[in-house]
Amino acid sequence: QSWGAGWTTRAPDSIVKIAYLSSAEIPSRSANSLQIMKMCEALALEGPTLTLFAPAGRERAAPPAIESAYGIRLNFELRRYRPAPLLGRRGLAPSGARRAALLAPRLVLTRGVDFALCAAWSGIPTLLELHQIPGGRLGRLYFEACLRSRRIRSSVISRRLEDLLRAEFGARVDGRILVAPD
Repeated sequence: QSWGAGWTTRAPDSIVKIAYLSSAEIPSRSANSLQIMKMCEALALEGPTLTLFAPAGRERAAPPAIESAYGIRLNFELRRYRPAPLLGRRGLAPSGARRAALLAPRLVLTRGVDFALCAAWSGIPTLLELHQIPGGRLGRLYFEACLRSRRIRSSVISRRLEDLLRAEFGARVDGRILVAPD
């Protein structure tokens, strides 16, 4: 499927590098972190070289402990990062995107609208996976900026969510959203 100039879901014959930007610490007890780890494992099995960028947390587990905690095989690289001290959690998106850009991936995947914007501003095509309508004033502003970006496309987990986004943001979402159930 093609999403316009420079966008295709068909990978070239060469090795594809993908960066996944997460706001969830690894390891973590959040359901979000479990879904991210399972998705990274599945994507890496399909052939691309995948690197997960996740915030460094208090807990620093070795790969065997991570595999055991999540019930996965760690077949991708996990890189942890910290935001600038003065920014705290608000600095996660720019810090993660900056580190991902150094990898020079072909694509960035993320679930955060702020992470998608920062990756796109770094010049990397980005796929934003949405599970709900972005909330709050900043979430809405960030998503509107995502809709204006030529480097960002979105996937949603249901037709219903696509319909809700269309009702909220109008025709701007047309051709920019792929429905891909979990």
